Amino acid sequence: MVACPVGSVCFENTFICCAYSGGTGGSSSGTSTTTHGGSSSGGVDAGPPYAQGWPKWHCDNADQGRSQADTSANNGTVIWKVDIGAPAAVNGVPTYMNSPVVDEAGTVYQLGMDGTFYAFGDGGSTLWTVPLLTPNPDAHSATPIIAADDTLYIDTGSDTGGSPQLFHLDATTGKILFQAGPPVGARIPAADGFDLPPSIGTDGYLFDGDDHGGAVTYSVNSDGSFTLLNVAVLEFSSERLGMALDEQNVSYWCSDFCASISTPETDFQAGWGLVPFGNTWSYANSDLAYDLSHTGWLMVEVGTWGDGGTAVGTTEVGALDRSNGATHWSTTLPWGPTPGLAGRFSADVGNSAPAIGVDGTVYVGNVNGLYAFDGGTGAIQAGFPYLPSQDTGANADVDSAAAIGGDGTIFFGTVGGTFYAVKPDGTERFHYTTGGRISSSPAIGPDGTVFFVSDDGYLYAIR
Repeated sequence: MVACPVGSVCFENTFICCAYSGGTGGSSSGTSTTTHGGSSSGGVDAGPPYAQGWPKWHCDNADQGRSQADTSANNGTVIWKVDIGAPAAVNGVPTYMNSPVVDEAGTVYQLGMDGTFYAFGDGGSTLWTVPLLTPNPDAHSATPIIAADDTLYIDTGSDTGGSPQLFHLDATTGKILFQAGPPVGARIPAADGFDLPPSIGTDGYLFDGDDHGGAVTYSVNSDGSFTLLNVAVLEFSSERLGMALDEQNVSYWCSDFCASISTPETDFQAGWGLVPFGNTWSYANSDLAYDLSHTGWLMVEVGTWGDGGTAVGTTEVGALDRSNGATHWSTTLPWGPTPGLAGRFSADVGNSAPAIGVDGTVYVGNVNGLYAFDGGTGAIQAGFPYLPSQDTGANADVDSAAAIGGDGTIFFGTVGGTFYAVKPDGTERFHYTTGGRISSSPAIGPDGTVFFVSDDGYLYAIR
């Protein structure tokens, strides 16, 4: 493990500060995809890839949704809120699914639904804005990442061929350093648009992906531009894509099926690919987290629409083995259409990604509240599901992927527009009601402040 910069802290098991020099990544056999483009060789000791704080979607490369920051003194008071614009009904989906990120100084970055990218400082003061592309509202891709070199990466734009989708910006000024669209080639006939937040591996390579088949890595050049290294073609066909990295930069991808891909240094080949939990679906979306600290398993949440060719869906949560995708446990949850979102956006289709507590508890939102599972057995924990105190019926739906403070407090929002803080035993600490649905995920700042977006058009800071 490399040393952290002077004055920084190596957050255990987060990939955020210190790069890993070893680990127990999943193996791969290279049997089910093809690649093209240059392959990379010779591992790069790139040092810490991210800024400290909550620098990316669900905090770390494992997508565990857990912060080191103590939130025990957070009493639910709104200390500021800023107007970033209510979401427009693009594709019939008027909701924010992208989320804020925050660095070690407390600077918050958020993309508005009109394509305006914001940086906010103390008290919600606007540090800069820059116009980008309007985000595709059916995914969480437009959540930025904050690199350790004080630059930002963000995917945005609709699923249209040829439009620039991946932006690289200076975090201090908002200046665009480089922008690139998804690759198009013999195996990817048309650019469909990137569909997940990018990640930086401990080798320094940038990972990104398209929900219709393209998983890619880039190297980043000294001028901020990208060089495409690897492309793996997977058989995804759904509109939501999740990806997690382990210590060795083996990547795990989930949409309507899940797959592992070996490291960029070993030709980025798929080791296994399967429909999780052995189901047959007409349409499904997934999200996942890698339980680095406890079981070493992938925790996967799957929402379906049209299970077995019918108009009835399912929601299922379970654990997969990283080495071969085998199911360790799975649990089917109550299902119901997500209010206001028709067709493929029903049945909580991958909106509420798993979060993993410090003790290995897995937290997943569902149509009837927040569930907590024993990560080793899949047993539902005592005190759960937590039923939102201010929301009943359809409004109790938890689409927001939970964020967990260092003290164990779980933060999330509901379709009814209420933001909650819940203790690990399932009792409520506080709630705050906004004027709109909350589908995006919270971010936790270094001082325990929690940031989240509501469809009333405001970014909230609560402490």
